[in-house]
Amino acid sequence: MEAGFIMTPSGEIIPLEKLDFPIWQHGEGGNAPQDYGFTITAGKSGKLYDVQINTIEDDLFETELRFGWEWESRVIERYSKCTMNGVKGWGVTEWAYRNFSGRPEECAAADPPRVALINKG
Repeated sequence: MEAGFIMTPSGEIIPLEKLDFPIWQHGEGGNAPQDYGFTITAGKSGKLYDVQINTIEDDLFETELRFGWEWESRVIERYSKCTMNGVKGWGVTEWAYRNFSGRPEECAAADPPRVALINKG
């Protein structure tokens, strides 16, 4: 899913309308890309924005989360530096993947007994 917005210095929020980023060409194999660029169209005016993303490579600025009863989803969030139409800024990038490794047994073993009774299907 492609989603996002631009926030101007005055606080105006401009929704993303179109993105020329072929998502299937990036982040394959569960490895989120570090540096990449794309062009977006935003707002009713259809203004074009050239965007360059440079991930801040520091564990302090990256988090990896798991979601679902069996940890079916793996999400990587990172703070990133960006340049948009020549203006420097920052933002958060998020990459979501299907997680095939499952939930570790040591985590499930710590669940309270009531969790075993919940329909997870």
